[in-house]
Amino acid sequence: MVLRDGARPWPELARSGAGAACLPLWAHELLAHAGPGVAGLLPARLDVVLLHADWPHLVGAVALSTSAVIYALALRALGESWRIGLDRDMHGPLVTRGVFAVMRNPIYVSIDLHVLGTFACSGRLFFLVAAVFTIGTLHVASRVEEAFLTDTYSGAYREYWGRVRRYCPWG
Repeated sequence: MVLRDGARPWPELARSGAGAACLPLWAHELLAHAGPGVAGLLPARLDVVLLHADWPHLVGAVALSTSAVIYALALRALGESWRIGLDRDMHGPLVTRGVFAVMRNPIYVSIDLHVLGTFACSGRLFFLVAAVFTIGTLHVASRVEEAFLTDTYSGAYREYWGRVRRYCPWG
């Protein structure tokens, strides 16, 4: 299925070859770099360490912790409206409370912080490439969701869209 501007719905993106391979590869490489005993699957040129200082590890730990908090707050605010993908039949009420009152896409922000935090903790090129891919994919997904929400909730979503920023509550 193709939506506005040639964008594909998020479930279709997730089922694509690149999207389907990303999570298992991410998990395997995390285990491979967590300690001895698991060999990495990637070519050596992607296993380059870019960050050698100690401070990125602290920044990464903060990002990972913040990611978990934002995700938990988003799930709490969503309640029964939690869906994966675009459900045209049972979409539930528009959620604008809790963390959704300060950012429209807290789950995507949570995932973005998680992949950036993983890169900061490991410092490896693979995790930087995976973070860029993930963040780009989620941005496309957010645009597709915005079109769906505009069609589904029309005026209420437009008012919410005008009042609350997509990712960052300030600036």
